Amino acid sequence: MFIIATVGIHGVDEGRIKKMILAGADILRYNLSYYPLSLSANHLATLQQAKDDLHSNIKLLVDFPLNKIRLGDFENQIFGVQENQELILQSAPYSSDCNEFLPVNVSNLGEKVRIHQTVYIANGRVSMQVMEILNKDAIKIKILNNGMIKARQTFNNGTYIDNAEMLSIYKETADKLAVYGPNYIAISYLDEDFNTTLKNQPEFKRVALSTVELEAVCNDKFYSMILIDRGELGVNMPFEKMGLYQKKIMAIAKKYAKPVIISTQILDSTNDNFIPNRAEISDLTNSVLDGVAGIVLSKETSSSRRPIYAIATAKKIIDAISQNIHLYV
Repeated sequence: MFIIATVGIHGVDEGRIKKMILAGADILRYNLSYYPLSLSANHLATLQQAKDDLHSNIKLLVDFPLNKIRLGDFENQIFGVQENQELILQSAPYSSDCNEFLPVNVSNLGEKVRIHQTVYIANGRVSMQVMEILNKDAIKIKILNNGMIKARQTFNNGTYIDNAEMLSIYKETADKLAVYGPNYIAISYLDEDFNTTLKNQPEFKRVALSTVELEAVCNDKFYSMILIDRGELGVNMPFEKMGLYQKKIMAIAKKYAKPVIISTQILDSTNDNFIPNRAEISDLTNSVLDGVAGIVLSKETSSSRRPIYAIATAKKIIDAISQNIHLYV
């Protein structure tokens, strides 16, 4: 079983990357959704340099941009919100003062939501309700829970980017990043027509796929593995059924001998706690016993102060399960 460590959400530090490699990460994951392509290329060059300096054979997985809306950039990169607070969200790439408006990096925001709709930031870390559509570019919302909003996080309102535009973005991205030779490319499942077209593009050799339409995908040798993005499932499907979806995906993938990796909130509590949340330990244990091929550490390694501890803790739990798995399967 392998551990995927996410890097780059808040920049790339070569020293931090080297420590993560030495801690035992098997794959480094870089998400292209957070920075312009030119800056992402610089980050990937830094990853490659760290890998070369250590003579490491660690693999690289690159997440291609998701077909969804994101927040814009803003001062200080983080903004605290409280339950029942009212804010203005506005179509814009940047805001110097989030109390004036929170930027959403899409045009005509007012036409992409409806009154009383619940929308989510960062796959549900902060929820908000649309109270008023002020004009075609601005809306008033009410915050539903205390939390922290970070620049460039996802804005989940059920609106997605057009397939043709996404294919153009993917092709440009693949062309420019070919020199870095990622071992795996992660692409979100859009629909059958899009994926059929994508498979015929020579730029895409290996793909890790996140999808809920499984039978045909699992039986298709073009796809290397299935990535269960629990962050996406938690806001795009009834969240109370997310555990059932994971079990179903695992069962179908096992039927076709297709490797599965899981992501989102694997060991989030290690950002602050010495002993992980007990529910997280149980969740990881059950996932390993169910036969997952790997896990993705996201916030645990990308933005926490303790990425090495998160990797070491994950390995400790996985090793304990491996040594005793014969008692449970």
